[in-house]
Amino acid sequence: MKARLAIFALAAACGMCLANTAHAATGISFDIANVVGAKILFTGTGSGPGQGADITFPNGVGGYDFQITNVANGTAGTPALGLSGNMGQPYQIVCSEIVTTGANQDATLHGNNPFTINDGAGNLLTGDFAGGTIRSTGTGGVINVDGTLNLSTVTYAGANTDLIAFRDQVNSSGGIGVLTFQFTSAFNLTSLCAAGTTRSTSYSGSLSAVTPEPSSMAIAGLGALGLIGYGIRRRRGA
Repeated sequence: MKARLAIFALAAACGMCLANTAHAATGISFDIANVVGAKILFTGTGSGPGQGADITFPNGVGGYDFQITNVANGTAGTPALGLSGNMGQPYQIVCSEIVTTGANQDATLHGNNPFTINDGAGNLLTGDFAGGTIRSTGTGGVINVDGTLNLSTVTYAGANTDLIAFRDQVNSSGGIGVLTFQFTSAFNLTSLCAAGTTRSTSYSGSLSAVTPEPSSMAIAGLGALGLIGYGIRRRRGA
């Protein structure tokens, strides 16, 4: 009996391990771009201990920061297309944490920036957008350059089916938020940290839910079943 329980426990653990390492496919995804007048703003605070640069998102037309410009893998009619939203609290770069590799400079982006999307019917979708790693290369930059899972805690009580799908998929399997920006002249993260320096520009990006790959989940399940069958055969043959 103990051996059988051990086999079932091993099978369950194996299945969970495989499921957790399964590749993820893109679920519903929103392309976003800043609205007219909105921007990403870098304000340098210095290069001393704990200093660097604050990153904020001043509002543009209508008091919004961004608009959904495209919906992929959406629901019928893509009702989220054209909706507007906002980024919340600022991120921070710590100058002493910047790592230079060739033309690239990377740093951890501190802060868990809440974002909102207005469904146009009086309801807000809200969620958390953790920064991940920010990279500067030449004139361009990327927030969450590694594409790590950084969207979480999405809430929405309205009837927009795209937003409902986004909420459910992110809360189930996670999501990936990426922002890109570009200046007219070359820069690096170190230059953005200079005390009193302010630089701003337009930005765009994506908010994407992820879903487990069905094939990977099937492999996880088959692996678990195989272990169970093996254990049962061994027990019968004992």
